[in-house]
Amino acid sequence: MTRQPVFQQVLGPAWDQLGDVVRRHYTMAPFSDDKVCVRGVMSEVWHAPWAALLMPFGRLFGALVPHTGSNVPIDVHYRCHPGNAHLYWNRVFHFAGKPPFHFRSHMAHDVRRGTEVIEYVRFGVGMRLAVSEEEGALVFRDLGYVWRIAGLRIALPLGLLLGTAYVEERPDPHDADHFTMRMRLRHRWFGDVFRYSGRFHLERQVLQGRARQVEASRRTSGHNAPTMPRRPENLYPQYHAHIYFAPATLAQARALVERAGRELMVVVGRVHERLVGPHPHWSCQLAFDAGQFDQVIGWLDANRDGLDVFVHGLTGDDFADHTAHAMWLGEESALDLRMFRH
Repeated sequence: MTRQPVFQQVLGPAWDQLGDVVRRHYTMAPFSDDKVCVRGVMSEVWHAPWAALLMPFGRLFGALVPHTGSNVPIDVHYRCHPGNAHLYWNRVFHFAGKPPFHFRSHMAHDVRRGTEVIEYVRFGVGMRLAVSEEEGALVFRDLGYVWRIAGLRIALPLGLLLGTAYVEERPDPHDADHFTMRMRLRHRWFGDVFRYSGRFHLERQVLQGRARQVEASRRTSGHNAPTMPRRPENLYPQYHAHIYFAPATLAQARALVERAGRELMVVVGRVHERLVGPHPHWSCQLAFDAGQFDQVIGWLDANRDGLDVFVHGLTGDDFADHTAHAMWLGEESALDLRMFRH
C-alpha cells in the first residue's frame, strides 16, 4: 500500500518538474483523511447553445455544468479517503442567483497502466485520461470513455457526441500561490462543446490531516485546540448542526431553530440551557441529510446573525465525527473530547 500522492505515482520523476503550487495542492496521501481546498474565480463557464440538449444526460451522471457565466466564484475541495487510494473532487460553482452547483468526481489509478488515470462520475461512467507534466503544468488528455459495471470496464463511444477533453493546471508565473485551470471539450466537426477557465489561490500550509492532528492532541489533552475553522462540505450521508448560544442570545437561538424547523423541515432537538456532551456552550441540535445540506447550510449562514454553528457528519465513529468531520459556521470552539476516550 503506497502512500505517495496519486500524481507522484503517475508521473514518477516528472512529478518534481511540476510547478510548486501544483504539487502542493496534490500532496495528499492515499488511505488518509488529507484534504485541500482552493478558491478562485472562473473567468468563463460556457457551452454551445445546442449542448443544452445534453443537460438531462449531464444531470443524471453528474458530468456537465448546466449553467454559463463569467467571473463565477468557485471552491474546489480535494480529499483522500482512509479506506482507498482514490482522489476525490468536489467543485462548487457559485453562479449568481442560483444555488451552488456541485460537480463531484473521483480519480482512480492502476499502476499497471502507467500514466493513465480514470475520472469517474455517477453510475461507473468514467473518462480515461493520459497525464503528463508540460512546462510545469499538469496536463490531462482524453483517451476515451468507459463504463465500469460488474467488475468489467466497457468502452463507451461518448466521444462521438461530446468530443475530446483537454485539461491543464498551470502555475501562475507571477504569483507562487496561484495557478490557472482550463478545461475544453472540443468536437472534431462542431468545435467547442464545453469550456471553462479560471485562476485559483492556494494558501500556504493548506494541507489538512485533521484526524491525525486531533489524535495527537487527544493523547496529550482532554480538549482539542482550536484551528482555522473548516467551512461545511457535503461529504457524508447524515449531519448534525449544533447552534451555540449564551443566556444573552437564548431568545435569538430559540427563534432561529423554530424557524429552521418550519422552513427547512429539519429535526429540531431540545434547546439546552446547560452544557451537554462535548459542547462548550449551550446548544440546540438540528438533524438533516445530504439531500438537504446545501439548503440548510446556506440558510443557517444567512440567518445565524452572529451565532456560531458546529456542523459534523454522522459516520458511526463519534470521535471522528467531532474531530475529523467537524465543520463550522462562525468561530470554532474547543470541544471536550474526554467522553470519547476509548
